[in-house]
Amino acid sequence: MLPQCFRHRLLATSSIGRRSIFSSSLLVSQTTLCSNYRPVRINCQIRQCSSSNPDTESKRKVTLNELRRKQDDSKFLFNWRSALTALGLGGIVLAIMFRVRQQKDAERLKRQRAAIGKSMIGGDWELVNQDGQLQGTKDFLGKWLLLYFGFTHCPDICPDEIEKMIKVVEMTEADKETLPIIPVFISIDPERDTAERVKKYIKDFSNKLIGFTGTKEQVDKVAKTFRVYHSQGPRNAEDDYIVDHTVIMYLIDPDGKFIDYYGQNRTASEIAEVIKLQQLKFDLGKKKGWW
Repeated sequence: MLPQCFRHRLLATSSIGRRSIFSSSLLVSQTTLCSNYRPVRINCQIRQCSSSNPDTESKRKVTLNELRRKQDDSKFLFNWRSALTALGLGGIVLAIMFRVRQQKDAERLKRQRAAIGKSMIGGDWELVNQDGQLQGTKDFLGKWLLLYFGFTHCPDICPDEIEKMIKVVEMTEADKETLPIIPVFISIDPERDTAERVKKYIKDFSNKLIGFTGTKEQVDKVAKTFRVYHSQGPRNAEDDYIVDHTVIMYLIDPDGKFIDYYGQNRTASEIAEVIKLQQLKFDLGKKKGWW
């Protein structure tokens, strides 16, 4: 048997050895764990990075490039479409403005021509009435006149137009807002239409109608004043003839000036309405002149 002291030393030594062995084994195990842990993490990282497929990446790049190219193309097309739309709208607006300008210019030119034409039509005149007395512009100042040029041997046109003129006068008299109008017949056939014949002729239409004639020089002068065309046709075996002439009624205002004219295509009601408007315009012009 070992001595007591040596036994205690041996136990202590064995316990220290065990502790050292345990601590060394623990250290080894920790070292093993640490050494084993790091490669695993590194290997995981390597797998994650190496898990991507090169073909997939290239496809993704191609897809992104296509999307960008399509976006660029859409922007390019959008810009061109916007530009073409703007140009189209601008062209339409310019065409409309040009058309309106043409219409305004045409209307202005028409008014200018009408004003020039009116200034060239009408003036002072004097003829022999159905009673054989000289009468003219000065005797009708302050009154509205409606003149018609014709001849008593006219087969149909003159009677129709004179009847229409009388109807216009009656319509204006029935309208309280319209001033009375004097109907006037002027012959352009002085060779046959004497004062007596004119007096007899106008009685068949209305007692309101006043007739005029005169010498060839007097009639030609009045016809020229109102720009009335008249031409004697060929004579037949009975020494009869037809006079070709302008078929127009002339409206004269109270100042003795020419205002308007009405052709054969106008109806009596249309002429009456236009005369009413002309009278209103004349009155408004006078009122403005007073102020």
